[in-house]
Amino acid sequence: MRMAGKPRNLATLSREEMKAFLCSFDTIVLDCDGVVWMPGKEFPRTDHVIKRLRELGKKIIFFSNNSMSTRDDYILKFSKHGIPIEKDDIVLPTVITGDYLKCKNFSKKVYLVGSNASQKEIESFGIRVIRERSSLAEPTIMELLKAMSEKDPDVGAVVMDVDVNINYLKMMKGVAYLQDPCTLMLVTATEYKIPFAGPMAFIGPGYFSDTVKSVSGKEPIIMGKPSLAGGEYLKKTHHVVPERTLMIGDTISHDIGFASNCGYISLFVLSGVNTLDDIGKESFVPDYYISSLHDMAPLLP
Repeated sequence: MRMAGKPRNLATLSREEMKAFLCSFDTIVLDCDGVVWMPGKEFPRTDHVIKRLRELGKKIIFFSNNSMSTRDDYILKFSKHGIPIEKDDIVLPTVITGDYLKCKNFSKKVYLVGSNASQKEIESFGIRVIRERSSLAEPTIMELLKAMSEKDPDVGAVVMDVDVNINYLKMMKGVAYLQDPCTLMLVTATEYKIPFAGPMAFIGPGYFSDTVKSVSGKEPIIMGKPSLAGGEYLKKTHHVVPERTLMIGDTISHDIGFASNCGYISLFVLSGVNTLDDIGKESFVPDYYISSLHDMAPLLP
């Protein structure tokens, strides 16, 4: 179906080819930011495309690397876009994190560099979470060392997520906890840019987790896309069959990379972070591409 090394434009498929494409998958894993909506930008309506895909018998799972909102928050946002959704159909890295720790019978505390939403989702799995809420105004080295030494002895994992209030002390406290060889380092997302409408993107969490990794010497376990942890979670909770699954996303490194790592079919949309010109700069090549999810509407039977 795809020319070697090149994705096919979904809009150019013949009727028979489109029929074969739709018959090739039962489950769709759908990214949110840049696909279903774009923060700060009016976005083409996607609700009717999602509705039609469901009518065609496709199970749709929404998988976002953005854990700054809880699943309950996502349900409200989807509702505003005219898309009814169940809580279990929303997958976030913090949800995968909580499930991962629960399955390991993790009984210690998590030191979280993240948001209130991150904390709420991880705690929903019965995991105890602590956060560093203080900051130091121009401390001396001795004051900083004292603050870093004030550790909870029951912490067994450091989890790093998006934290708009991140500071030097929070990161160094994470480094301090990770000096214990038994302490896990879990990273929810590794993006270096967070998309937003306009020419400027937000700084992503990858820079901060990379710094803590480098200074601590601890190799992190990645929970979000493109890690296989997400694929294993989907197999377990949604009984996803990789070769019968379509991933739709707007980032090559994370969405298309996730599809490649998990053995999914991939559809790259041009409405978010990356463009067609970026394909040659990345290690992953999508199977198909289309301008936007909205543009699938006239192609569906």
